[in-house]
Amino acid sequence: MKILVVSERLSPRFDDGIKNIALNLLLQYRKNHDVRGMSERFDIPELNVVKVETNRWYTSRSVRRTVGDFAPERIIYVPWTSATLRSLFRLRMLKAWSGGARTAIVATQPMPYSTIERLAVRPLQPDLVMALAPETAELTAGLGLRTRAMRVGVDPAKFNPRTEEQYRGLRERHGVPADGFLVSHVGHLKRERLDFGLLCGVAQLPDTSMLVVGSPHTPEEREYTELLESRGVTVHRGYLEDVSQIYRMSDLYLFPVRDPFACVGIPLSIIEALACDCPVVSTPFQGLPELLAGGDGVHYGSDPRQLLELIDQARRGELELGAPADRVADFTWDSIAADLLERL
Repeated sequence: MKILVVSERLSPRFDDGIKNIALNLLLQYRKNHDVRGMSERFDIPELNVVKVETNRWYTSRSVRRTVGDFAPERIIYVPWTSATLRSLFRLRMLKAWSGGARTAIVATQPMPYSTIERLAVRPLQPDLVMALAPETAELTAGLGLRTRAMRVGVDPAKFNPRTEEQYRGLRERHGVPADGFLVSHVGHLKRERLDFGLLCGVAQLPDTSMLVVGSPHTPEEREYTELLESRGVTVHRGYLEDVSQIYRMSDLYLFPVRDPFACVGIPLSIIEALACDCPVVSTPFQGLPELLAGGDGVHYGSDPRQLLELIDQARRGELELGAPADRVADFTWDSIAADLLERL
């Protein structure tokens, strides 16, 4: 089967949730199908991803030719802005240029619609909407769009339960105290996403280190970074080829984000950390509590005070950390990609 995977910022670096979703779907489909990727940023010859020159509505000659020449039977679109009116229009144009391929859009965030947009959406509806969180699914289903729930996953060859040898060896390599308590966070380093008081509070706990690995995908807020570092928070900037090392040497992974537009509906970093057997303390972000009930390596706090208390309990050995990797054993990209294609 010919499958076209489209995402505006497809690139070889897995440094953002939306790019991760698109790239992993593309990689899985390449195993058994004839697959092409389409990006507005990069040509990636080894993955058969082509860069197109286009306007905001995908009516350009470059898009028309790229899609028409490939003639896909299925089109999967992972837009940067979730299932907005413009994204749905773009997908409708891709369907037209393909000659009628079945289309799916991955709705990563709960984007609101104005009254006019709600009226305009129905004629643009794709064959399938895959929503990452209940709130997003409720929005798109309420518009009459055929909507199904979607999870995110990991490559089990890269993210798998750590060994004690890995845990100790990575700490020695990266200068982490052997007996210290390491809390980590991976993602966009933004002031509105990461609570300053919480990160500093973690860093000030006895025998505790707070490590933030900032994605190079977003511009650095240098003043904020320097302020965090002045309060004892360790900040790493730059692309990490193997982010699993962070989870393998950490005692706890912290996800403190509350803004629903600051991350995709199911944070990939949480699934990756759990797959490496690293327990998680998180806000009840979007669809997480429905997907992963609290307990057995996953604990939720609704505000910075509760999160800090949970981390302190874990540091003191008073929090049940369980077997985190068992929670996400079936969260694999091959099963997720197969499920999407089957529903489409």
